[in-house]
Amino acid sequence: MKKLINQYNLESFNSGGGHIHLAQIVNITGIWLINPYIGGDIEDHANELPTHENQKCVFSFNDWECIDHANNEISFIAKLADGLKIMQKLNK
Repeated sequence: MKKLINQYNLESFNSGGGHIHLAQIVNITGIWLINPYIGGDIEDHANELPTHENQKCVFSFNDWECIDHANNEISFIAKLADGLKIMQKLNK
């Protein structure tokens, strides 16, 4: 996990209300939030940090500067290691 955290510049992030995420801050208004997926809807995630690279996770991106644009929110489910690669491609 430490290797992935360092490689993708990830950090623990508290979004308020006791919600914790693994996060990548893209810029001043854009952030990826990553949490373990618990099944059901894409919004169903555990309020904890991922623990291993093969864990299925929910990846969610918001860019508050582009709130009126169609691409201001992106969400998908993938194993942590695979999702981080997808996330990097989407950042470009």
